[in-house]
Amino acid sequence: QLGVSAEEMDYADGRAFVAADPEKGMTRAEFTVTLLTAAGIAPEGEAECSFADKNDITASALPYVAMAQKLGLTSGWIIDGEQMFMPNAEITLAEAAHMTALLLGLNSDRAVEVSVGSANFARYELDALCSTGLAGAFLEVSPSESLSRADAAEIFCGVLMLARAGGIPNE
Repeated sequence: QLGVSAEEMDYADGRAFVAADPEKGMTRAEFTVTLLTAAGIAPEGEAECSFADKNDITASALPYVAMAQKLGLTSGWIIDGEQMFMPNAEITLAEAAHMTALLLGLNSDRAVEVSVGSANFARYELDALCSTGLAGAFLEVSPSESLSRADAAEIFCGVLMLARAGGIPNE
């Protein structure tokens, strides 16, 4: 394993979210906050977020979502003509892979075969995460399925290790 526990990552709420319910999914807001925290990226200044549903994002998560948007890690989804973040929706493996690969500057010229159209946008990022070892056996699930907290912890611990080694390009 990576030698770093999820508890070491100093989550905003101060508890190890994995231990409570490892198979539970993570929301898009939870994933964004924790990914940036693991990477050592703190929000800067006022949280300027252009998502139409920004009022649904908690005050503690809003600066992180705004920073992720500023860094180009997320552009949300267009729903009824509006750009939405959907903070309380469970994040999918494809969305998590997309954000993580963009954060780390990972890319691949190979695409993972994706049978679900909604996950098609992340097929290169899925390959990049698999190639680096940041995504493991949990890729047996469909990329359009929710990412479990246990699987998210695998990604966060890898990001934390890279951050500690100075390997995060967006820092």
